[in-house]
Amino acid sequence: MPNVPYVEAPSLKYKDITGSLNDNLLKNIIHQSQVQYMAIAVSFNQYKLELDTSREESLGKFQTVRNARQSRPLSAKNSAIIVDRMKLFEPIKREIGAYLHGVDESMQPHMKVYQMSIAAQSRVQQKADDVSPVAWPLDVPKPQVKHRLLGNILDARLQVSKNAEMIQFVDRLSASGFPGNAAPLYSNVIKECTGLQTKLSKRKAECDQHHYSSSLAVEILLVQAELMAIAARALKSKDKSKIQHFRQVGMEMLDTCETYLQEFPSCGKYMPAVTRAKEMLRALGPFYESVSQEERSTIYQAMQAEFGSAVRWYYCGNGHPVSIHGFD
Repeated sequence: MPNVPYVEAPSLKYKDITGSLNDNLLKNIIHQSQVQYMAIAVSFNQYKLELDTSREESLGKFQTVRNARQSRPLSAKNSAIIVDRMKLFEPIKREIGAYLHGVDESMQPHMKVYQMSIAAQSRVQQKADDVSPVAWPLDVPKPQVKHRLLGNILDARLQVSKNAEMIQFVDRLSASGFPGNAAPLYSNVIKECTGLQTKLSKRKAECDQHHYSSSLAVEILLVQAELMAIAARALKSKDKSKIQHFRQVGMEMLDTCETYLQEFPSCGKYMPAVTRAKEMLRALGPFYESVSQEERSTIYQAMQAEFGSAVRWYYCGNGHPVSIHGFD
């Protein structure tokens, strides 16, 4: 048998193997998150259509008070109509919540490995009381936050829809002879809108940290402007003197939108939505989402077309390049 020279197989570092595995796992997670997002986005649009279809029937159930003796029983019946209407939002709210839990950064493999590495290093240090502390360098990973942000925006849009629905039903409650019952409900809408607007400012700051998320920043600004429009409508029946404040805040959001539109050509598709949002704030007429259903469908189609064909590169905290397949 002829002698065959021995060739040593190239060695692979543990972190190179785990890094490759994590990259592949992350790509699969991104793909799965995208599929799930598109499914829930379609479900959300269908839900809104059904809500629009059933609204007038529900509003028609309100009964107008005719005399004082009718006041208490009719008040309970009319309030129950609003409660039942708000319950319609719970299933889609749970669906979005489950999606957000699944796409949270803490669920991503490279983030789990990083946290486990920190924990392992801490355990070694705790056991080494009589020796110098043990430490090894760790790559600081960069979480993939785009699908979580998409979920945050979808959840915010649901809250916009819910509060806009509440305004219409509270208006009918007040017109039916129960302005006293309506007043605290208007206050709750204002409180929810202003609270959510503040939370969304944090989400927008995240978008600005990830330069590929300019479109998401515009989406958030549009939702914030819509929230201010709803709050202003609630004030029409409560304290008209403060309406201008909410108008001004909303307009500032839309002015920021236009800055993004000028800087990022990919955001140009939101120009009609910004124009509609400004008119909605000026007139304070019937509320509607700034981005139309047709425009929303176009955006989703672009997402599907671009997903899987684009490769985005970023650098981790230690300057190592990492590629992520996804969409802008």
